[in-house]
Amino acid sequence: MSFQGYSVLFYIDRNEIITDQRILDKVPVYKDISKVPQNILKEIDMLMVALGNKTAANEVKAILSKFTNVTVKTIHEQPYESIYLNMSQKKLSYLEECGFYRSRVEHASVDKDGSPLPWIAYPCIEFLSTRITKDLNVFEYGSGSSTLWWSEKVNKVFSVEHDKEWFEKTRKQLINPNVDLVYKKLAYNGQYSKEVLKHRDLDIVVIDGRDRVNCAINSAHSLSKRGVIIWDNTDRISYEEGYKFLQDKGYKRIDFIGMMPMFDFKSQTSIFYKDKNWLNL
Repeated sequence: MSFQGYSVLFYIDRNEIITDQRILDKVPVYKDISKVPQNILKEIDMLMVALGNKTAANEVKAILSKFTNVTVKTIHEQPYESIYLNMSQKKLSYLEECGFYRSRVEHASVDKDGSPLPWIAYPCIEFLSTRITKDLNVFEYGSGSSTLWWSEKVNKVFSVEHDKEWFEKTRKQLINPNVDLVYKKLAYNGQYSKEVLKHRDLDIVVIDGRDRVNCAINSAHSLSKRGVIIWDNTDRISYEEGYKFLQDKGYKRIDFIGMMPMFDFKSQTSIFYKDKNWLNL
């Protein structure tokens, strides 16, 4: 794992296991700093202490300082951006600007300022950001950071979630009153995929949950004449039946391919649309 040109040399956990899902590569794990080999300690340029409590972080910082003279930083001692090599003092790289490094460290779909982003390909996020207008009505299959993002930008957000724990977590994060979030148990071709049928003249349907083929089939009945479908992970052939259904209904398709928040592998998000759509495609 690396960020801002730095490579992560080791990870410290009192149980000697990687419990933090942000560490995705094969990084050595040590029980405490005293267990780290001296030859590795000599290679350190910076130690990052990331704890949820400022006092605890500073206590760890004091301990680490006994073993090495290099700079020791904690997330709580100064603004986030300055920890990341004083980003404001230099031109940001693309991965800094889009917030990838921050999303990787926080294991959350956020931008460089910590604001929520949809968990879709960055090129699609950028494209949508330039064209979204406040009069749009959105329906989402799958809730989360995308729900928060859409709620700041459009008129109304209808969202359905099948995971009860995730539903409760998202519900507690909602601030804007323009979100209607509902929970439906997952049953294939059941009420979850059919929830969209309660609505008409939707401008956007986002498919990023489960039972996606049936979600796509039902969505076509609820879109307005200018409506579009935003479908994530369209590089998966398992959804081919749904792609073909929309294309047979006259929908054209444009693919956006690139990285997404948190993970550094390639992803694909597609927009299905007809003529005279609100995106002017």
